[in-house]
Amino acid sequence: MRKIAVLLVPVLLAAACSNGPRITPGADVEAAGPHYSMPATTDVPQGQDAAGVPSAAPAMSPGPLEALRARIVTGLAHENAVAGATMTIEQRASAAGQLVFKWTASNDPGDEQAAAGLRAQALVILQQAKLSGLAYGSVLLIAGATVHDRTGRRTEVVAVRAKYTRGLVLRTDFTTVDPKTVFTLPDDKPAELDPHFS
Repeated sequence: MRKIAVLLVPVLLAAACSNGPRITPGADVEAAGPHYSMPATTDVPQGQDAAGVPSAAPAMSPGPLEALRARIVTGLAHENAVAGATMTIEQRASAAGQLVFKWTASNDPGDEQAAAGLRAQALVILQQAKLSGLAYGSVLLIAGATVHDRTGRRTEVVAVRAKYTRGLVLRTDFTTVDPKTVFTLPDDKPAELDPHFS
């Protein structure tokens, strides 16, 4: 009798374990246990949905350079869409916080208004640099353009490279400057102009 009882216990245990629903980890929180890899969530008070709960991380506002770029792009919208779309701004710590503006003034080598457009773009950028409130030692403008070379092929050139000291930028109202003179203003060294834009 004892031998039969000893033999029946393992068989009964195996049968008991195989009966009932299968438990899949993660399918039932009670059965699978807590899952610790998810970030903690904010409890939603009764009667509110998730949209009514403030976000834990507020939306980041643009930095000063991004905000300055946005104002310049808006100002250039009526001048040249290419200039606004290609505008980049950096601030060089190694050059007393120099603000460097780089853009494409024109990508049409047949544009007869490219030189005048370049000057109008420069005035918009300089006026916005003046109003930015940023700390900088100087402003450097570097504009590229597409032109026809002597053989008639399309080529990329640096249309202008012009540096303006902070003092000059702050004391000048660029909205009243004659566009023809904007590249004669630099007080540190003369502006460098490609012959197509001089």
